[in-house]
Amino acid sequence: MLFVNRFDVKQEMEQTVFLIEEIDDVWKNKASFLMLKGKALNVTPNYCSEAEELLSKAVKLDPGMVEAWNQLGEVYWKKMDVTSAKTCFLGALNHCKNKVSLRNLSMVMRQQRSQDADENSGNIMDSVKQAKQAVQMDTRDGTSWYILGNAYLSLFFCTGQNPKISQQALNAYLQAERVDKTASSNPDLHLNRATLCKYEENYQGALDGFSRAAALEPSWTEL
Repeated sequence: MLFVNRFDVKQEMEQTVFLIEEIDDVWKNKASFLMLKGKALNVTPNYCSEAEELLSKAVKLDPGMVEAWNQLGEVYWKKMDVTSAKTCFLGALNHCKNKVSLRNLSMVMRQQRSQDADENSGNIMDSVKQAKQAVQMDTRDGTSWYILGNAYLSLFFCTGQNPKISQQALNAYLQAERVDKTASSNPDLHLNRATLCKYEENYQGALDGFSRAAALEPSWTEL
């Protein structure tokens, strides 16, 4: 995840949408057209109401379109509507078990907050479970290993900072880098691992991680 110029992304997105709309009349499957256009609009980090509208129509026309459910879930995530995002990822899994829905569901479960500490712990444990299933579906997918590392990281802080859980998180981050060369360019991975190193009093590891994260994502002024 190298630093990307958001203006360039927006330009590419607009060009892609233009090309999709140009061949609108040749699409035999309307749901696929709506899904692809909605997916293109959803490529930026900000919430897009048009993407929500298009993807909502796509899943209504074809409820079995897993990618449309996943994209719609991401739209709701950007909208900060965690409940609707969870519904979408569960909707996708109801039609087909897939690693994208599982790891997205893992992230959603960690965002669910409650006044009940036991319920929060249960959500995080479920987050770990979903991430593990995603890894089991494809052990060569670095993103899934990274999401599993994040799930263990949340569990570490939720359950009394057990060193065993910390090691599981570190192992997952390491595996992400082993199976996916691009994982080393993910600033979040370095930031999260550095945070664990700090709590384990591995200050050199923490310093190296924070420095690497800052180099990869210069906009993070707090590092």
